[in-house]
Amino acid sequence: MNAAIDKLAELIPLAEYKAEKVSQWSVGQHVEHSLLATIAMCEALSSSTAGEKTQRFSWSRWVIFTLGRFPRGKAKAPEQVIPEEKPSPERLEELMKTAHACYENAEAADPHQWFRHFIFGVLNKRTTLRLIAIHNNHHLKIIRDILRCSN
Repeated sequence: MNAAIDKLAELIPLAEYKAEKVSQWSVGQHVEHSLLATIAMCEALSSSTAGEKTQRFSWSRWVIFTLGRFPRGKAKAPEQVIPEEKPSPERLEELMKTAHACYENAEAADPHQWFRHFIFGVLNKRTTLRLIAIHNNHHLKIIRDILRCSN
């Protein structure tokens, strides 16, 4: 998973690229959003009390996790993970360092610690880490399409 964070970090020099027909956000905004979401999910997981919540079946989670991808443009990001209009390279570098540290803490969490997702409900450690991977790959694909269209 840290490899996905590293891939996002490699894209920081391309932060200004944008292709409106692919996304309203620039490459930098996708990078920032992915890092903010990773940090938020990892911090929530790491700070939870093991065993306090239980994961229940969710059709939407089952479909997304089975396919391993999100459909584009179907969900709206929560306010706390909306990127700035023009994230600076320094901000993105700092978020990348924080995301690495938070992810390492999440990997060390108890398997019964949890995170409550706004669509998928309560997720245990394993499914939270899988969600982070699916989410980051979703944005990496969008970024690849932006870069392909902006050349």
